[in-house]
Amino acid sequence: MGDACADSVSTPPQSQPPAGTPPTEEGADRAKLEQKILSQAHLLLTRQIPDLAYAKQQFPTYDRASFQRSFDGSTPAERDLANRAMAAFDDAMNALNEVLRNAYGLVHGYRRTGPAMPVVYEGLKLTHAAELLWINDTRNDLTHDYPVAEATRIFDAIAELHHVSVKTLRDVRDFAAEQGLVIPGIS
Repeated sequence: MGDACADSVSTPPQSQPPAGTPPTEEGADRAKLEQKILSQAHLLLTRQIPDLAYAKQQFPTYDRASFQRSFDGSTPAERDLANRAMAAFDDAMNALNEVLRNAYGLVHGYRRTGPAMPVVYEGLKLTHAAELLWINDTRNDLTHDYPVAEATRIFDAIAELHHVSVKTLRDVRDFAAEQGLVIPGIS
């Protein structure tokens, strides 16, 4: 993820109507949407993805067997490492989804309630929509069906999220640029 992250992400100046012109509701909604995309992308790049990397680094050896042992642990201490990785995974996937949902609104017109994530992935014509759908389904299983969530599937989704998030953020950068919004920090 290092090539997609910047040490600092600054917010570019927003385009403003001439002084004394009241903002239109559409213009105000677009400005809010642009700000959300910028702040969410910034947090994803500087917090959620690094937090996920850090959670994985806490394992003596981060591999499928170590993750499975921690996932199946019988005490809180034994489950701690897997729990950290899963919480960071959930945060990162949620943040990525929020960036994507707001990018969808920017591209397709702002709506107060966004569509379901499969519609967002398809509507943005993301390069890795199928992988994102699988990762998001795994996150949903983890969040909503935790007792039956499979450690191996979660382990794979965590690994895949790192690869796909960089490519997806590049797609978002390109969509946003077409709409006149520059997202700093994504190369």
